[in-house]
Amino acid sequence: MATTEEPEVDFGLFGPGSVAWQLHKEPGLLIGGLRALMLQALHPLAIAAVEQHSDYRNDVWGRFNRTSNYVMTTIFGSTEEAHSLGRRGRAIHKPIHGIDRVTGLPDAADDPALLLWTHTTLVESFALAYGACVPALSTPATAAHTPEVARP
Repeated sequence: MATTEEPEVDFGLFGPGSVAWQLHKEPGLLIGGLRALMLQALHPLAIAAVEQHSDYRNDVWGRFNRTSNYVMTTIFGSTEEAHSLGRRGRAIHKPIHGIDRVTGLPDAADDPALLLWTHTTLVESFALAYGACVPALSTPATAAHTPEVARP
C-alpha cells in the first residue's frame, strides 16, 4: 500500500501560530494602518518624498489600499508572494530621490532610516489598534511581535 504525502503548505513568512497572524486577522487593524500613515507624515523627509513623488492627493484610498495589500500579503501570503511584493516595492522606491523644499535636505524613498520609521509606525500602530479592538496582547506576545515582524 503506497502512502501519499500531503503537499507541504507554504504559510509564508509567519504562519498560523504567529503573533502577526493573530493581530492581522482583526478588521480593527485598519485603524492602525490609518494611524501609521498619519505618523509617517510627521517625518519631514518621508512626507517630502510622498508629496513630491506620489499622487496621494488624488488617490488617497489607492495608496492606502496598496499599503494594506502589501501588509496583508507579507503577513498571510506565500513566501514567494511576500518576497515578490517586497522586490516590487524596493524597485518602485529605489529611484525616488529629491530635495525637501522645507528643510533643503535630500530625501530618498529607499533611505534605511525612513524605511525603519515607516515600519516602526506600522508595527506600533497595529499593536495599539489591536489592544483597542480586542483584549490586549499578553506581555510575552507583545514582546514576541516586534522581533517576529522585524526579521529580514
